Amino acid sequence: MSKRLLIIICIAASALALPTQAQQPKSISIDALANNVVSSNPERRFYVEQIHLAGAERAAAGRLPDPELAFELGNGEPPTS
Repeated sequence: MSKRLLIIICIAASALALPTQAQQPKSISIDALANNVVSSNPERRFYVEQIHLAGAERAAAGRLPDPELAFELGNGEPPTS
């Protein structure tokens, strides 16, 4: 394959890859943009989750601890062989 033919094929392939019409930008309101930025902010989501966890810990702090049951078998002496 000649070099000239290869160049022509590359140019034709790149021309097909280009969009034929200019794409119109998607319009969005300022309020929608602000809501999108706030809702997708990872740092804000982290702090909201920390606030929820702190509330759950506070609610758990006022509760009584879980009851425990312990028992032993035998007379308390180590077994003899």
